[in-house]
Amino acid sequence: MKKVLLIILSIMFYFFITFITDTLNIFYPYTNILLSSIIIVFLFSIYYKNDKITLGSYIVFTLVFLFFRMKVENNINKDFYLFNWLKIIFKNRIVLINILGNILLFMPYCILIKSKYYFLMIICCIVCLELIQFLTRRGVLDIVDIVLNIFGCILVVPLRWRLYGRQK
Repeated sequence: MKKVLLIILSIMFYFFITFITDTLNIFYPYTNILLSSIIIVFLFSIYYKNDKITLGSYIVFTLVFLFFRMKVENNINKDFYLFNWLKIIFKNRIVLINILGNILLFMPYCILIKSKYYFLMIICCIVCLELIQFLTRRGVLDIVDIVLNIFGCILVVPLRWRLYGRQK
């Protein structure tokens, strides 16, 4: 029964990620299929309790999501426009996807990384990935993205404490 649920979740994810990739229109063709395939591996590795494959597949998912996209010309944004975006979040589908996507993307790492320095590791990864996006022109180096990524991780910390206990 649990495997059937995982298959249903995978199918739902396919439609969800297809909506996102079509709406944003920045990804290479068939990115939705690639991301869906990676999520299937991710979900089944959770089911079979294989922590290394779970973490590895989510790392691959993150890299594909961040870098399997068209190059951009203007790839740095120094403005802090978050408050302007929050005013139009429910009026603009792209703004909504960007805000929720940035909040959600790094949340799983708070659970998947077992080190007591997990939060520092995640922040370093976020900043490094933003710099790599800038250098490769596969995204925009954006302070708002970094803030939203870190905010998403902060939201998951209480769940991590509940699962693993507070680490000092």
